[in-house]
Amino acid sequence: MQIKLEHVTANYKIGPLLKPRVLDDVSLTLNPGRITAVVGSTGAGKSSLLKVCNGLLIPSEGHVTIGSKEINSKTSKQSLKTIRKHIGMVFQFPESQLFAETVGEDIAFGPLNFGTDQRRAEQLARKALQQVGLDESILSKSPFSLSGGQKRRVAIAGVLASEPEVIYLMNRQRGWILQEEKNC
Repeated sequence: MQIKLEHVTANYKIGPLLKPRVLDDVSLTLNPGRITAVVGSTGAGKSSLLKVCNGLLIPSEGHVTIGSKEINSKTSKQSLKTIRKHIGMVFQFPESQLFAETVGEDIAFGPLNFGTDQRRAEQLARKALQQVGLDESILSKSPFSLSGGQKRRVAIAGVLASEPEVIYLMNRQRGWILQEEKNC
């Protein structure tokens, strides 16, 4: 899935008057099958850029195309949901993405949210858990009882379970190396 930004400017709306500009005239093309790193100092706009690339932040100027869909202020919530099904996001502190009572419920949430039936969602959860190197025995455990490293892996498994075409890893993932042979 190609992601294309053309002369994108984006602002965060904070109250009725203050609208800090976080991106200014950004153009780039992300092509399928490529690994792209976005690097920069704190506050440079890396996270804001990825939010634009996922439709979480709508640009005030310019054009964003994700696959064949243009993203703008008129894009419907349903269209954004369809786009987000294909784009997984692991936030800066992935363990903060965990919320369910069990690891299995947490990982299966994404597929269920996108309309997958319960049985298939559970299969996808087991597969994703294997992809991140964790044993199925933790599926019934509370994600909050896990170590920090296990929580990060479970959060990433939650993204992988939806089988996205694109994955954004925000910030460094504390030594994570995603291996091709695990199809990550």
